[in-house]
Amino acid sequence: MLNTIIQYCNDSIAGVQTAMANDINIIYIGTSPMTPSKVLVRLWPEIHRRCPDIKFQLVAFENTLENAKEILRSLGKNIDIVIGIFDDTMLKLRKCEGLELLKTPICCAVSVNHRLASRERLKISDLYNETFMMMHRG
Repeated sequence: MLNTIIQYCNDSIAGVQTAMANDINIIYIGTSPMTPSKVLVRLWPEIHRRCPDIKFQLVAFENTLENAKEILRSLGKNIDIVIGIFDDTMLKLRKCEGLELLKTPICCAVSVNHRLASRERLKISDLYNETFMMMHRG
């Protein structure tokens, strides 16, 4: 865990130094299997048309509770934007802002080897005896 945080900080410092040396406006977008950036990537042509001087760089991170807290606590330092789910309570608690880009049906991610991986749609009964990582109110 500590090595991950140190590497994350070193990568961020290198990114900032590169951006400063090249005088480039870069938006750092955090991405992971649980927080995919494909929504912003799809929007990028329109964003680029309106703001041609802005570039973006994807920053991969590991999905752990502590890592998520650290990223939200330090938004604007190493990562500027993260796609994910949120509610008003979470935004206030983490002292950050959110913008709803789209609503999507409830989805879940599983390993490619999981018994449900090949299924397009699930029934509630398919989820019996499974363990989930979810946000909860408050």
